[in-house]
Amino acid sequence: MLSRRSLIASLFHMIPFNPHVPFRHVNSRSGSCFSFKSKAIRFIWSIVYQLLFRPTPRFCHAWRRFILRLFGAQISGPSRVYPRAMIWAPSNLTIHGRSSIADCASVYNISPVIIGHNVVVSQGAFLCTGTHDYTSKNFELLCS
Repeated sequence: MLSRRSLIASLFHMIPFNPHVPFRHVNSRSGSCFSFKSKAIRFIWSIVYQLLFRPTPRFCHAWRRFILRLFGAQISGPSRVYPRAMIWAPSNLTIHGRSSIADCASVYNISPVIIGHNVVVSQGAFLCTGTHDYTSKNFELLCS
């Protein structure tokens, strides 16, 4: 029988968790850890998401794949991304064939997220690749 960690790793083709490899610090001492270009692209993405992605009918999967690919997502095969799926950074998203991200699923992908073949990210799921160092005075952002 598969352990929970190995099942999740096999579904998402993730690198197995290694407790001896720490998260990497993203924040710099000078302030924000994201470049102006990154912030500008995410700002444009938020506008496109609200105007061209979210209001589309549920059956317009090809249109949403096209928009995600414009922003750098790597999508192969007939994958489905539903209109109310929330994706933070399409450029950090890879979806393999016959997979789907359902309505109200959130992908907070500060680091790359790879969704394997035949995977369903169901309603209300939250995929997150970042956390904060609660022991730090600056509460620094950490990425997997």
